[in-house]
Amino acid sequence: MERGGVSKTKADVPEERDAGGDFERIFLETVLEMMEQSRLNKSELARASFPYRSDPGRAFRAMVTRNRLGKPQRITLRDAYNFANALEKDFSFIAHMARQKMLHAAELKRQEVSKPPEGGKPGRPRRK
Repeated sequence: MERGGVSKTKADVPEERDAGGDFERIFLETVLEMMEQSRLNKSELARASFPYRSDPGRAFRAMVTRNRLGKPQRITLRDAYNFANALEKDFSFIAHMARQKMLHAAELKRQEVSKPPEGGKPGRPRRK
């Protein structure tokens, strides 16, 4: 509740970005980059990461591609830890790399927004 007894509804609050979802996607991108560097293919990574699943390739594809609702499957902490073990990397190292990529992307976006428009002063374009 806010002051004066008025509570904000979900419609009153501007939509915020899902930083956790962004982190999941960047974490997965980092895993895929490391997979390529280690010369593993997706099938090998899936089998090494999900040996307890009946179809590890399908589970992996569900995380990487969009489903019929337009969103990839969420990545659990267990999935992320298993990816790290399959790549023979420390989980915290991959999480740190993903976080650094998020910070770098945010900084680039901030710089882009604060950059003045090219061509000098804003307003009417010059005649040639």
